[in-house]
Amino acid sequence: MIIYSIEEMINEFGEKETKNKMDSFKNIEDFIISALRNILMETDKNGITKTYFILDNLDDHNILGFFTLQPKEIESDVFNKDVNRNKFEDMKQYKINKLKSLIKKDHKFISVYYITYLAKNSEFEHENLRASNIIDMAIIKICEISNVNIIMIDAYISRPKVCKIYEEYKNGVFTEVSPKQQDKLRHYFMKIER
Repeated sequence: MIIYSIEEMINEFGEKETKNKMDSFKNIEDFIISALRNILMETDKNGITKTYFILDNLDDHNILGFFTLQPKEIESDVFNKDVNRNKFEDMKQYKINKLKSLIKKDHKFISVYYITYLAKNSEFEHENLRASNIIDMAIIKICEISNVNIIMIDAYISRPKVCKIYEEYKNGVFTEVSPKQQDKLRHYFMKIER
């Protein structure tokens, strides 16, 4: 497997072939990257996000998966708001306190790296590519391009399989921090140990 940014794919395959590869991407949730293709290419071109594709090593370089990263500033009091409580409340509060320790006093915002999209192509089976592998690749890429210590990822509550993947990743290193009134989206945060 190799990882290419959109820019690298265009340089390697040309813009038309890159768009064709993006159009052929589908996953189990019927997420079709072609619907996002122009948005991803435009935000990548403008430096708002950076999308990376995981390609097979075969001659046709099929897209096996991808992730999109975005540097983001969020309100630093996000970790002080009421959060949903569960049976792991004590551990969760410990993790939240670790995240809070990264916030400097009197700062209203904190820098995070947001994994905005993450998907695996269901058209191609690859024994070494699971959602957790794609998250690993995204984290490695974040560490290569930034000194930010907090990663943010989210999932719609209506996608319980996705929420479960984040909750179980590396035995629960992501901490859910979602306001009680938030009924559509769950936010997960992770402190990068460097």
